[in-house]
Amino acid sequence: MTYLPRSSPIYKSSTISAPKFKLTHYHIACQILNDTYLNCYDICYLVSGDSDLTPPVQIVKENHSDKRALVAYPPRRKSVELCGIADGWFAISEQKLKALYGFQTDRRDGGP
Repeated sequence: MTYLPRSSPIYKSSTISAPKFKLTHYHIACQILNDTYLNCYDICYLVSGDSDLTPPVQIVKENHSDKRALVAYPPRRKSVELCGIADGWFAISEQKLKALYGFQTDRRDGGP
């Protein structure tokens, strides 16, 4: 599937609306599956609180019993579904984020 950049003259003059998602989860899922196929890891550390990444972790666990998945999730972003399929999980504290990146989460969803 090809997407037109918003700066394209065709995009600006057409009635076609481009998708508004960034495909981030898709790319992460593909990378997890590709790295599994290429045997690039023993333990996958997934920093996410999003249940959209549950299917690739489940596929890996069903087909590669030698692989492990650990989930590190941001403050107030725990996905019960993702953590439930993982071999282990832990929260990244607000204090750790502030110490490492200089910001504190102020929003309810854990964003900066």
